[in-house]
Amino acid sequence: MRFIRILRLLRVLRLHRIFIRLEENIASETMNIIIKFLKLIILITFIAHWIACFFYTVGDSELPDEDSWIVNVGIADASIQTKYIYSLYWAFATMTTVGYGDIHPNTPKERALTLITMLVSCVVYAYTIGSIGNLVSRHNMYAA
Repeated sequence: MRFIRILRLLRVLRLHRIFIRLEENIASETMNIIIKFLKLIILITFIAHWIACFFYTVGDSELPDEDSWIVNVGIADASIQTKYIYSLYWAFATMTTVGYGDIHPNTPKERALTLITMLVSCVVYAYTIGSIGNLVSRHNMYAA
């Protein structure tokens, strides 16, 4: 009789080890999902940074001759940091399809870059939505 009780006690200990492993997997999977989400945000920020750099460069290259977006906004004499912040603001507004219209392209080169930005943004948007959907479904699968 005692032997059977000891065997049952060993089952409980084994069950406890299984629960510990399960908790470790849940915690690591949740952290994995959070890390993937942060990587996605960093990727979007990195793409917006490059788009902002290109938009600033195109606007700055047309400054003396044409009416670029920099002149239209009124920051021609501002610091490079201010111009970058405006460019990054425009990049995020365009990528998120908000497009407030306060900063807009004026020259053909700026419009061409804006078209390319819109196409790239469509791909980034689709990838982002798909990735977030995948992360949510993985989270729901592990949470259930």
